[in-house]
Amino acid sequence: MPKGVEHIDFSAFGGCRSLTYITISDSVTTIEVGAFQRCEALAVVVLPAGITEIGWGAFCDCSCLTQLDYKGTIQQWKQVRFGKQDKNLKRIQCIDGVVEL
Repeated sequence: MPKGVEHIDFSAFGGCRSLTYITISDSVTTIEVGAFQRCEALAVVVLPAGITEIGWGAFCDCSCLTQLDYKGTIQQWKQVRFGKQDKNLKRIQCIDGVVEL
């Protein structure tokens, strides 16, 4: 993902069936509703510590995605507005521990 992008729009990557891994650039603060929905092969997502909002269903129907890797602390994660996601998404791996969903 290019540096300087601050916002990932609604369904920006929706249905990208070949997408398996993505590192969200450090400049991104918001991921909109359904941004990655139906990315069936997506298994790894690395989120920057500066993320402030992840919209409802941003990772809906991503059946291979069970965890998000977050470059911040658990305390920082608690400040992120995080909408309801797919039932397969079970945890957030932070730099200092795990948040179970």
